[in-house]
Amino acid sequence: MSNCADSYWAYPKVAGAQERVTDAPVVEAPTTVVDILRSQMELNPDGEACRYRNAEGKWIPVSWKEHVGDIVRVSAALTESGIARGDRLAVMAHTCREWQVVEMAGLLAGAVIVGVDAHAVSSQVEHVMLHSGAVGLIHDGDACLKKVSSNLRAGLKLMREMRELCAGRTAKETKGRPVNLASCSPEDPATIIYTSGTTGLPKGIEYTHRQLMVACESSMDAFPALGRKDSSICWLPMSNLLQRIMNLVAMRLGMTLSFVEDPRKVVELAREVNPTVFVGVPRFFEKLHEGIQQKLTTYSGWKARLFRTALAVGDEYARRLRAGRRPGWRLTFKHAVLDRLVLRHIRGLLGSRIRCLMSGSAPIPVWLLEFYHACGLAILEGYGISENTVLLTANRVDAYRFGSAGFPLSANEISISSEGEVLVRGAGLFRGYVGNANEDGMFTADGFYRTGDCGHFGDDGFLYLTGRRSDILKTSTGRKIAPVRVESVYRRSRYVDQVVVAGQGRKYLTALVIPRFEMLHSDTRFAGRSREELAACPELHALIRQDFESLESDLSDHERVVDFAVLARPFSLEAGELTGTLKVRRDQILAGHAQDIDRLYNTKGA
Repeated sequence: MSNCADSYWAYPKVAGAQERVTDAPVVEAPTTVVDILRSQMELNPDGEACRYRNAEGKWIPVSWKEHVGDIVRVSAALTESGIARGDRLAVMAHTCREWQVVEMAGLLAGAVIVGVDAHAVSSQVEHVMLHSGAVGLIHDGDACLKKVSSNLRAGLKLMREMRELCAGRTAKETKGRPVNLASCSPEDPATIIYTSGTTGLPKGIEYTHRQLMVACESSMDAFPALGRKDSSICWLPMSNLLQRIMNLVAMRLGMTLSFVEDPRKVVELAREVNPTVFVGVPRFFEKLHEGIQQKLTTYSGWKARLFRTALAVGDEYARRLRAGRRPGWRLTFKHAVLDRLVLRHIRGLLGSRIRCLMSGSAPIPVWLLEFYHACGLAILEGYGISENTVLLTANRVDAYRFGSAGFPLSANEISISSEGEVLVRGAGLFRGYVGNANEDGMFTADGFYRTGDCGHFGDDGFLYLTGRRSDILKTSTGRKIAPVRVESVYRRSRYVDQVVVAGQGRKYLTALVIPRFEMLHSDTRFAGRSREELAACPELHALIRQDFESLESDLSDHERVVDFAVLARPFSLEAGELTGTLKVRRDQILAGHAQDIDRLYNTKGA
């Protein structure tokens, strides 16, 4: 989203009314992923397909001709190693260019790509490998390989290290050998996605080439101005559907993808590659906001006042634009001056060319959207599920509402059940879980999938989500509460990083709290204390409680946390407490900290 006011004035327009204005050549819509490769080779062979960062830290551009050439060579190597049409090929690696090369190469060979989360524990890896029927595994080294048991390895026809497979030696071995570029059809299976799942073992979902292409075309309809001159960053886990679909959209449009292998460096590297499109998750935008606020604490005097004034003026300016009101010349002048002095430098954290900023995977707090909007960045929130290749809904550059999930995309039919559950039907919808891991009542009689998410359409036509049906807790007093909403309020505390609310079957709510350890260690009151000492520190508890009480005006009495426990260890992927997209696994966290929660109720006598 650009920081141009014209974009905001288009706000009331009906989504989907725009026509595509992309600079990509008009060609027949592809029906397979292979068609995309062929199209780019024919129309844009010398264009920049992607970039990667070498060991010296230099960005290396790769043309479509080079990129597809590498894909073809690796595909031939896979075929020579015994990978045949219909075989399931597992890929377990961290995000990198080679991941995409292997993915595309496997599809060229007619294989079905099974993404395995590189952060998954051994039991999850074994489950995915066995459940999917994978006959081959491409991995990125010992850290991944040690999660694969010897019995599992013995049953594979192929197991290769990713970079070794993609290295130049492969090109010499396979040079001149034919590869059948037309070996797949639209109805052939292309990938099996495993749900990151906030409870239990992940379930497999198989999608065809056609369904992946439906997702591409629908995304292009929703964001019609994107084209070949745009560039984006690939940094989210590539075992995840969100990043894979965004990559396919970029390929389809001829955009340049920059691969960032270490997600901790994405902000630093974004300034180097200067993308026009950036896709993140709420947790990323929260951490970036925390960094900005922490920087503010180092300012004093006129510098601190200037920073706060700029944010206040930016907020008022953005609020008027969202309301469809002209800011007036005085506010416009003040905003222009403070934007030049302060706000543009905040926007510059993600480069100077961002014109489309998107967030997916989980709801993003409205206050966070308002903060970035005050800085001149409108984050466009989308809503998707693993069971549908197409985003269900998305806010658009010319039509968005903070707190909403946006308008339905063109391939979807969306309805709300009488119980308030979001239902979806369309060409991108899955047909059932792999291995018949299905539950009764997943689909309605007329073919709509029950998402498990609760929501409603507003009078403005936007979808508003209110929580997961399975997450709604019921207190012993009969109150039904959406914990996600409560947690989003308390996470606004300057001292709090993560919050998980408890209260099922109890008289009132309590919470598990992870403090912002990095910020606390830079505070002279807490410097030098270990995490364990901070978790037990009465002074920190008092400050958190004071912050919580100041935020509770946004909550009803029954939604307020009565007591909380401060934990010394953040929730993590390794402990199985977070999904690959950093959503909390609520059941695992509450079960793992059952004693902490019981103590909170025992001390209050409830």
